[in-house]
Amino acid sequence: TTIWKCRHLPQNRDVWLTCLGNGSVDLYKYVYPNERCITDDQGRKKGVIGTVKLLSTNNNSLSTQPIVSWNWHKHKLGLACMTSLDQSIKVVAVTKLNKI
Repeated sequence: TTIWKCRHLPQNRDVWLTCLGNGSVDLYKYVYPNERCITDDQGRKKGVIGTVKLLSTNNNSLSTQPIVSWNWHKHKLGLACMTSLDQSIKVVAVTKLNKI
């Protein structure tokens, strides 16, 4: 499905949410590598990329249409509001973000 929006969590830049065209959302986390750089055969340093971990996928859609807007609350962890093309505005609470 198409990704319509991507929003990083204000309290943790390594966690983000994607809003999908089928009305659902996915939550991801960037996982840092064990070593940030390695030395190649010629003695040059090279950066090492991390991995992306899918934390949660919402199989039950939040909407029947694509989610086109998602805004995290700056101070309340997990609180957000969203809008979709089915002309609805919803307040959403994402739980257990403090345990990531």
